[in-house]
Amino acid sequence: MNIARSHLDALKALAYTEAEARFLYIVATHSGYFVARQFLAFQGVHWGKRTTVFWSKLDRQKHARAERFPKSGTIYHLFSRRLYRHIEKENLRNRRVHELDFIKRRIAILDSTRVRSRSTMRTAHHAMDHMIISSNNRPM
Repeated sequence: MNIARSHLDALKALAYTEAEARFLYIVATHSGYFVARQFLAFQGVHWGKRTTVFWSKLDRQKHARAERFPKSGTIYHLFSRRLYRHIEKENLRNRRVHELDFIKRRIAILDSTRVRSRSTMRTAHHAMDHMIISSNNRPM
Protein backbone atom coordinates (compact mmCIF):
# COMPACT_ATOMS: atom_id res chain seq x y z
CA MET A 1 0.00 0.00 0.00
CA ASN A 2 1.33 3.42 -0.92
CA ILE A 3 1.23 5.76 2.04
CA ALA A 4 2.35 9.36 1.60
CA ARG A 5 5.71 9.98 3.21
CA SER A 6 4.25 13.10 4.88
CA HIS A 7 1.65 10.98 6.69
CA LEU A 8 4.25 8.49 7.92
CA ASP A 9 6.52 11.33 9.05
CA ALA A 10 3.61 12.95 10.90
CA LEU A 11 2.93 9.73 12.80
CA LYS A 12 6.62 9.22 13.47
CA ALA A 13 6.65 12.74 14.99
CA LEU A 14 4.22 11.32 17.57
CA ALA A 15 6.99 8.92 18.70
CA TYR A 16 5.95 5.89 16.62
CA THR A 17 8.43 3.79 14.65
CA GLU A 18 8.15 3.52 10.86
CA ALA A 19 6.41 0.14 11.11
CA GLU A 20 4.04 1.32 13.84
CA ALA A 21 3.22 4.45 11.82
CA ARG A 22 2.45 2.33 8.74
CA PHE A 23 0.15 0.07 10.78
CA LEU A 24 -1.62 3.02 12.45
CA TYR A 25 -2.21 4.71 9.10
CA ILE A 26 -3.80 1.57 7.66
CA VAL A 27 -5.97 1.08 10.76
CA ALA A 28 -7.01 4.74 10.85
CA THR A 29 -8.00 4.90 7.19
CA HIS A 30 -9.60 1.47 6.80
CA SER A 31 -11.13 0.54 10.10
CA GLY A 32 -10.48 2.56 13.22
CA TYR A 33 -10.44 -0.71 15.18
CA PHE A 34 -7.92 -3.53 15.47
CA VAL A 35 -7.11 -6.54 17.59
CA ALA A 36 -3.71 -7.62 18.87
CA ARG A 37 -3.33 -10.47 16.36
CA GLN A 38 -3.55 -7.95 13.50
CA PHE A 39 -0.71 -5.86 14.89
CA LEU A 40 1.37 -8.95 15.60
CA ALA A 41 0.81 -10.32 12.08
CA PHE A 42 1.56 -6.95 10.48
CA GLN A 43 4.82 -6.68 12.45
CA GLY A 44 5.65 -10.36 12.00
CA VAL A 45 6.40 -10.70 15.70
CA HIS A 46 5.19 -12.51 18.79
CA TRP A 47 3.93 -10.86 21.93
CA GLY A 48 6.83 -9.24 23.75
CA LYS A 49 8.58 -5.99 24.59
CA ARG A 50 7.95 -4.36 21.20
CA THR A 51 4.19 -4.91 21.40
CA THR A 52 4.01 -3.87 25.04
CA VAL A 53 5.83 -0.62 24.21
CA PHE A 54 3.42 0.00 21.32
CA TRP A 55 0.32 -0.50 23.51
CA SER A 56 1.87 1.77 26.14
CA LYS A 57 2.45 4.55 23.59
CA LEU A 58 -1.13 4.33 22.35
CA ASP A 59 -2.49 4.46 25.89
CA ARG A 60 -0.11 7.10 27.29
CA GLN A 61 -0.75 9.48 24.37
CA LYS A 62 -4.49 8.72 24.49
CA HIS A 63 -4.56 7.80 20.79
CA ALA A 64 -6.44 4.55 21.36
CA ARG A 65 -8.46 2.83 24.01
CA ALA A 66 -8.81 -0.85 24.74
CA GLU A 67 -12.40 -2.05 24.83
CA ARG A 68 -13.11 -5.46 26.31
CA PHE A 69 -16.10 -7.39 25.03
CA PRO A 70 -17.38 -10.72 26.35
CA LYS A 71 -16.67 -13.45 23.78
CA SER A 72 -14.89 -10.96 21.50
CA GLY A 73 -11.87 -10.17 23.63
CA THR A 74 -9.97 -6.90 23.64
CA ILE A 75 -10.45 -4.55 20.73
CA TYR A 76 -8.39 -1.39 20.29
CA HIS A 77 -10.05 1.74 18.95
CA LEU A 78 -8.02 4.59 17.43
CA PHE A 79 -10.06 7.60 18.41
CA SER A 80 -7.63 10.49 18.86
CA ARG A 81 -8.56 13.56 16.86
CA ARG A 82 -4.93 14.65 17.13
CA LEU A 83 -3.67 11.43 15.51
CA TYR A 84 -6.24 11.68 12.69
CA ARG A 85 -5.40 15.38 12.21
CA HIS A 86 -1.73 14.45 11.68
CA ILE A 87 -2.71 12.27 8.71
CA GLU A 88 -5.21 14.84 7.38
CA LYS A 89 -8.23 12.65 8.15
CA GLU A 90 -9.58 14.50 11.18
CA ASN A 91 -13.24 14.06 10.29
CA LEU A 92 -13.11 10.40 9.35
CA ARG A 93 -15.94 8.46 11.01
CA ASN A 94 -13.59 5.71 12.12
CA ARG A 95 -12.85 7.86 15.20
CA ARG A 96 -16.41 7.53 16.50
CA VAL A 97 -17.69 4.92 18.94
CA HIS A 98 -19.75 2.16 17.30
CA GLU A 99 -21.82 -0.92 18.16
CA LEU A 100 -20.12 -4.32 18.43
CA ASP A 101 -21.51 -5.66 15.12
CA PHE A 102 -20.14 -2.63 13.29
CA ILE A 103 -16.78 -3.07 15.06
CA LYS A 104 -16.59 -6.74 14.03
CA ARG A 105 -17.23 -5.77 10.39
CA ARG A 106 -14.49 -3.15 10.60
CA ILE A 107 -12.03 -5.68 11.98
CA ALA A 108 -12.93 -8.03 9.12
CA ILE A 109 -12.40 -5.18 6.66
CA LEU A 110 -8.98 -4.56 8.15
CA ASP A 111 -8.14 -8.27 7.76
CA SER A 112 -9.31 -8.17 4.16
CA THR A 113 -7.49 -4.94 3.46
CA ARG A 114 -4.24 -6.16 5.00
CA VAL A 115 -4.30 -9.33 2.95
CA ARG A 116 -5.62 -8.04 -0.36
CA SER A 117 -5.04 -4.29 -0.50
CA ARG A 118 -1.58 -4.11 -1.92
CA SER A 119 -3.03 -2.85 -5.21
CA THR A 120 -6.73 -3.60 -5.49
CA MET A 121 -8.54 -2.19 -2.47
CA ARG A 122 -7.78 1.38 -1.62
CA THR A 123 -10.62 2.12 0.79
CA ALA A 124 -12.80 0.41 3.33
CA HIS A 125 -15.73 0.87 0.94
CA HIS A 126 -13.99 -1.24 -1.71
CA ALA A 127 -13.27 -3.92 0.88
CA MET A 128 -16.91 -3.91 2.03
CA ASP A 129 -18.14 -4.11 -1.59
CA HIS A 130 -15.81 -7.07 -2.15
CA MET A 131 -17.08 -8.83 0.98
CA ILE A 132 -20.73 -8.27 0.01
CA ILE A 133 -20.19 -9.49 -3.54
CA SER A 134 -18.26 -12.52 -2.31
CA SER A 135 -20.93 -13.46 0.21
CA ASN A 136 -23.70 -13.05 -2.38
CA ASN A 137 -21.90 -15.38 -4.81
CA ARG A 138 -21.49 -18.23 -2.31
CA PRO A 139 -23.65 -21.29 -2.90
CA MET A 140 -26.07 -21.95 -0.05
